[in-house]
Amino acid sequence: MARINIPFSEGPSPESPPASPSEAYQGHSPRLTKKGSVVSGIFDSPAFAVRKRGSVMNGTRAGRLHRLGLYQDLTLERTFFFALWIGIQLAIMLATFYQAKPGSESLDRFAKSTTQCLMFDISVIFIFMSPTLLSFLRHTFVSRFVVVDKNVHAHKVASYSAAFWIICHVAVYMYKFSFGAAKAKISLGQYLASSVIGATGLALFIMFILIFTASVPPVRRKFYEVFYYIHHLFVPCVILMFIHNGNKIFYKYVCFPATVYVLDRLFRMVRGYWGTPKIRTVIQHTRDVVELHIEKRLMSPTAGQFVYIMCPSVDPIQWHPFTLTSSPHEDFISVHVSCTGNWTRKFMKRLGGELDGSKMSPPANAIPSHPQRSNSGSSQSSDKTLSCGSTGGGSKLDALMKEEMVNPSTNLVYYMDPVTRKVSARPSEKTDSRVLHQDFNVHDVENGAAGSGNMMPPCQMSKPLPAIFVDGPYGTPTERVFDYNIGVLVGAGIGATPFASVLKYLHHCYENSYRPGKLRKIYFIWVCREFKSLEWFMDLLASLDRTSMNGYLEIRVYLTENVGINKIHNLSLHHNPHGRDAITNLHNCRTHFGRPNFKSILKFIGQKHEGNDIGLFFCGPKNMGRNLRRESQKATKDLKHLEPTKFHFHKENF
Repeated sequence: MARINIPFSEGPSPESPPASPSEAYQGHSPRLTKKGSVVSGIFDSPAFAVRKRGSVMNGTRAGRLHRLGLYQDLTLERTFFFALWIGIQLAIMLATFYQAKPGSESLDRFAKSTTQCLMFDISVIFIFMSPTLLSFLRHTFVSRFVVVDKNVHAHKVASYSAAFWIICHVAVYMYKFSFGAAKAKISLGQYLASSVIGATGLALFIMFILIFTASVPPVRRKFYEVFYYIHHLFVPCVILMFIHNGNKIFYKYVCFPATVYVLDRLFRMVRGYWGTPKIRTVIQHTRDVVELHIEKRLMSPTAGQFVYIMCPSVDPIQWHPFTLTSSPHEDFISVHVSCTGNWTRKFMKRLGGELDGSKMSPPANAIPSHPQRSNSGSSQSSDKTLSCGSTGGGSKLDALMKEEMVNPSTNLVYYMDPVTRKVSARPSEKTDSRVLHQDFNVHDVENGAAGSGNMMPPCQMSKPLPAIFVDGPYGTPTERVFDYNIGVLVGAGIGATPFASVLKYLHHCYENSYRPGKLRKIYFIWVCREFKSLEWFMDLLASLDRTSMNGYLEIRVYLTENVGINKIHNLSLHHNPHGRDAITNLHNCRTHFGRPNFKSILKFIGQKHEGNDIGLFFCGPKNMGRNLRRESQKATKDLKHLEPTKFHFHKENF
């Protein structure tokens, strides 16, 4: 695969006027204005201004093509990849034409060439879907020429190409078979069923239709399990292709790629099933999100990587990818499970989490419920479903129970800071997470004299947590953030998840006066419609906000939901330019209303850090990614008059 990054363009969009770097972070006084459904003025700044809503490229030919899905920004890398791909297909066709027997018809030559191209496309797919091999190549010189992070895009290109050749192949042979059926005076169906080639070809065609239909994005999103199981029809497809082709040519194409894929799969299977990593902690966050702390075992993850998790009691076959949200320095790995489908819903039930406000029976000694705090600050007692072990005299747990007036046989909620991992009886500001299960000793108990050395006794389990298997970790583009002097992380909605481990690791490095790689400055930009579904991430930002980090990290939050005029009025009344933000309640972070003006943002960052290679990392919707990539290319071009400054765009597949 050639070095590709596949961007698309939204086209020109209304932009706010650029600002000088000195104006970048000056707060504006609140203005109760609303233009184009975008609130402007509150907590805003010129360089980090919002972009007006509205249709993209309205009234232009490019805009009409964009709405039809035909307008694309073809970069040099993408053009090279497609040229290489088409060149290989043409070379195979020409070679097949000229190697055909003298005197053979052109239709027969074309039919054989479609067979050759189809076998090449199917064989290459095996390489694109070998993640262990690709993770290895990511850390070699090959990554300079091949963007291994785009293997999913390459897989799709190969699939579309294979679909084209399947249609051509079937059309040609159905045309030829129709003459044979007429000559034999039988129906076409009988003629196909009477031969091995016809019967296997018909079976292959049906299975290919099922695979392509189940791969359509709406089907894949809503019925992932259907997509997952039907996609594994590729195994009988490969077997039938050997039979269909008479074992003449197909093995030459598929032998090496299939061997690589099988070895890759076997390695992943052995690594995934090697031991059963224990779930150490289960933390229930709001809005159907559960955080798992899992034993590290032999893994050595880096910031930004992901793992596959399989839970036999939920489904003994399905492996689901989860981004690591823990820092590499921690002695465990953590993932956040969001209830978005059947598998995650069942998995969350097995963990004892709450779904849509309905309480599930905890599988272990867990503290399933947050004390309901009233306005006065008093709290109601929890349900009595937890029995803790003997506390012993003078232990920290005794002090916590006495403080909260909780009986030792009653539920007790521990609150955990998402960065420092310290546990306390009371939540810190903006933290609503609660520990559902914790079966190991906690050293950092934060209540009065923190770090006194006393340990919390492990809770007695009434029912075991589900066994899980973990395969990984696997690399992502986010790993490269430490290869740049300046890093810009842009997350949209749940796309902020891959950056959680990076932010935690940066905090750890700062606290220990350690410089991670070349990185000297990091900007984190979070764009979200509403905060409620990602309150666990707000907890992380709140923890980072409590540590100044001396300007090493700068955070900007953009809220894109339509805000009513009454809410704007309330926000303006509570707005304090020198205090906490009225939305996030953070000191060092201001909320901006509307979509970010990437042109102004990148221009400001480029001018402030001229002469540097700036890594730009994005995870979120495709349209926003296309716009951001386009603006990064423009910013690089516009900053050529300064000391060479270049933005390097990386997109996370999430």
